[in-house]
Amino acid sequence: MRNRRIALRISNENFEIINHKAKLCHMTMSEYMRKSALEKIIVIKNIDQFKELIFEINKIGTNINQIAKIANTYGYVDDKKIENIEQSLIDIFRMINKL
Repeated sequence: MRNRRIALRISNENFEIINHKAKLCHMTMSEYMRKSALEKIIVIKNIDQFKELIFEINKIGTNINQIAKIANTYGYVDDKKIENIEQSLIDIFRMINKL
């Protein structure tokens, strides 16, 4: 049961920052502050940073489908298609490392 209250004073700027972070986490400010104080690690779920990564993964899926169609139709695959997928994978690993 939560029966104790903590009051603290912060600047308007800090209030806005905390409020913004709480909203990004889909939490109330109270939930955010409790989690921050007790667990010390808060992950902000922001899909925007993953949009480019998702785009690259979708490109690989498209390339794989094209390769499968060509392989089934002609019995062989152009090396350039394989190189494109390899480069896309390298790009994805670089993006992941930046996160």
